[in-house]
Amino acid sequence: MKLDKKKVKISSLIAMLVFGVVYTIILLRGTIFLEPGNEMGYTILNMYIILPATSACCSAAIGLGGSKVKWGVPVVFGVLGYLLPSIVFHSFSFEVISLYFAGIPSLLGMIVGSQVLRLEENKNTSEGQIVKK
Repeated sequence: MKLDKKKVKISSLIAMLVFGVVYTIILLRGTIFLEPGNEMGYTILNMYIILPATSACCSAAIGLGGSKVKWGVPVVFGVLGYLLPSIVFHSFSFEVISLYFAGIPSLLGMIVGSQVLRLEENKNTSEGQIVKK
């Protein structure tokens, strides 16, 4: 299977858009619709399950692209993951656990996507196909 560069770029943009939409929904749900007493459920569901899974999957899709800029995505996702509980719960103290919300899963997803890209390129060159960069 050969990766089409144009489709990979489009999928990277779609992945960024998906992360942005999911992040916005989680943020709006927390700032507007979160009722007192539901903080624990909101935190477990959104910040420990949905946001890290979305971050890892979107970063893996972005990792399939060949650009060097893709390594900035975990930083951006990590900053957004840090800002989310700060905005929702109005506490701007730095907690290391905030990195686990989006930063570290994003980095792991980026590594997986980059390794898949590298394996595909190695497979294509070993089969005699020319890989365009």
